[in-house]
Amino acid sequence: MDRDKVYVTYELPGGVAKENIKLNVTENNITLDVREGPRKYFKSMDFDFKLKPNTARAKFTNGILDVTVEKEGGSTGSGRTVTIE
Repeated sequence: MDRDKVYVTYELPGGVAKENIKLNVTENNITLDVREGPRKYFKSMDFDFKLKPNTARAKFTNGILDVTVEKEGGSTGSGRTVTIE
């Protein structure tokens, strides 16, 4: 985390396909939900400051999911589902 952005890294089990990763970002939360066969992984992180959901970026490489979101502002609403690169 720095002054303008939040950086979150998730280490996922081997063999997880990016198509099975759901990432949702709202003004105050990042939620990760992975469902692949018998494997399930869920993580929800709340923040005490506002995020800008429309700035969220995610990249998945070799089992590592890196998420970057700008801090402050943002509109109220249901958030944004983030496409995994």
